[in-house]
Amino acid sequence: MQSGVLLDALLSNVRNLPFNLEFAVTNKCNLRCVQCNVWRYYNEDPEKSREELTVEEIENIFSSYNGFSMIGITGGEPFLREDLPEIVSVISRTQRKLRMLFITTNGQLPETTEKKLREILENRDANGRRFRLVQLVSLDGPRNLHNYIRSNEKAYDRVINTIKLLSELRSVYDIFDLGTVTVCSPFNIDKFDEVISEIAKLKNEYDLEPSFCVWFKGRLYKNIKSQEDVEKFRRKLIDLIPEIKGVVKKRKSLLSTGRCVFYDLLNSWLENPTKQVVPCGAAKVRYVLDTYGNVYPCTIFNAAIGNLRHYNYSLIELFSSNRRRKVRLLVEREGCPICCNTCETIPAMMAYPLHTLIKWINSSALGFNRPHDSRKECKTQRCFL
Repeated sequence: MQSGVLLDALLSNVRNLPFNLEFAVTNKCNLRCVQCNVWRYYNEDPEKSREELTVEEIENIFSSYNGFSMIGITGGEPFLREDLPEIVSVISRTQRKLRMLFITTNGQLPETTEKKLREILENRDANGRRFRLVQLVSLDGPRNLHNYIRSNEKAYDRVINTIKLLSELRSVYDIFDLGTVTVCSPFNIDKFDEVISEIAKLKNEYDLEPSFCVWFKGRLYKNIKSQEDVEKFRRKLIDLIPEIKGVVKKRKSLLSTGRCVFYDLLNSWLENPTKQVVPCGAAKVRYVLDTYGNVYPCTIFNAAIGNLRHYNYSLIELFSSNRRRKVRLLVEREGCPICCNTCETIPAMMAYPLHTLIKWINSSALGFNRPHDSRKECKTQRCFL
């Protein structure tokens, strides 16, 4: 199934049509994380929540294009949407090529999450769909550190409860994977040995697929004005790549192997963050759809391509628009925040496998898999960094 996604990515690149989509189904959130400001959306403007896409609108959008083989559902907190199983059913029904669906949760609604996931899995199996469902639970370190980052003294315990419930659910349904996602950020980088130890322990206890992403300043998470010391963060992150790979690596898992290649490329990019490490696929093979129908090239670049409510809910019309072509040209010319982000870079790696292989081999030959001289200055701070 995962090898089929690689073929889909190659064909997507040739056809200039996307195989990958990130869909933020809501901006509602039940935490007040220090590394993300999505929760501020409705604190500042409660009436804005009324503008979120309805299920009917979501169906119109996904009925307009059936080429997605990999979709990620995020938020806010996706499980705060009562109709999340219905949204997934719409995606399942319209995306006949769907191979992998990722859902990310902050793990604060254990019973609700288990109940809705069970409904999603029941609907999938009842409809004869065989896409792999990957549930990712956010965890940023051991109890005290995670609770600090999430600004809630019960956050960690709820996450563990969620993992326990979902690990039991996994024993009932096949092609259902459970993993953690950890944000490497200025808020936990000084205690990352503790973070690594915690994730490794839970991986072994619950047979999880760990993943790590990098904190970036970006539009989706509304943290553009953050004033963290990104240069210090960058230097420390370089030295942690080998440890991250050691936790992620898992035998016979194409997903974990791909992540390890990404971390090698991330290491290379961190040494010179002024150039893309692989050609970016934003606004070509991958897009981001927000909860109001706005489409962006990625989670970071604040260059709206258009609102689907103004395109008759047609993704094809938007993909064919002059605005899309202009945004894509900016990406190709690196007139965007240059990044090496898990969400954006891994789909690009899949779409440009030869370039990725060459870059990966070169990075290994140049010694990016050993400890680095971290004294080099970061030359750009447009996104992260």
